[in-house]
Amino acid sequence: MGNFMLFHGNLSVAENSEAAKWLIQNVFSKTSARVIIAGLQPDEDLEKEIEKFDHIDLIANPSEAKMSELISTAHIHVLHTAQATGLKLKLLNVLFSGRHIICNQHMIEGSGVLVNGSINIANTSEEMLLKIEELRQISFTDTLITARKEITQPFNNQTNAQKLLSFLRPN
Repeated sequence: MGNFMLFHGNLSVAENSEAAKWLIQNVFSKTSARVIIAGLQPDEDLEKEIEKFDHIDLIANPSEAKMSELISTAHIHVLHTAQATGLKLKLLNVLFSGRHIICNQHMIEGSGVLVNGSINIANTSEEMLLKIEELRQISFTDTLITARKEITQPFNNQTNAQKLLSFLRPN
């Protein structure tokens, strides 16, 4: 169990900054759960929006070690995007290193990631809030870890390296 939710990304990218602002206005502002927004180069508008809320913190320009720590210790990862653009690195990071994931359909669309219970799809702010309240009380169990391992197999470097080697080795 972690004690905060995390939204992360390169905040200098307009899509990520807009997603963070949307989440603050429509989801994070309506819960009492602690939220951390972390990423590179947040703009002044995002900083001002975050300052309005005592339970939302900004970690600007975290080191790689700090970001890894945040990803591995967050209880809930909230991932939101306005458009489907295939597999996103932040989704891959939390699939391998994070606990509970709440994301919208656009986040997984075209990614090859299967939904099997270890990812929670919420497409509206209301659905996200319901999932947040539900998951705040639930440990990330061995059953969920097993389910997560199943859906990350297609992205496992060791598995993929073995497949490549089997193609290169003569019979």
